[in-house]
Amino acid sequence: MQQKNNYQDARLYQADCSLQLGDLENAQKYAMDTIAQKPSAWAYTIIGMCNEKRKNLEDASQSYL
Repeated sequence: MQQKNNYQDARLYQADCSLQLGDLENAQKYAMDTIAQKPSAWAYTIIGMCNEKRKNLEDASQSYL
């Protein structure tokens, strides 16, 4: 169980770092990988921020719901 949590934490960290570096494609990929494993509010937030940066505000707002 702890290993799965560590994997999720690592994927979220990769998503966050990718977002900060402007690599939206990988940020969204890592966030989606996290969600596939176990839904996470932070992963949805990262996806929303990626959509905001892409000026896709409708999808961004859906990510925050």
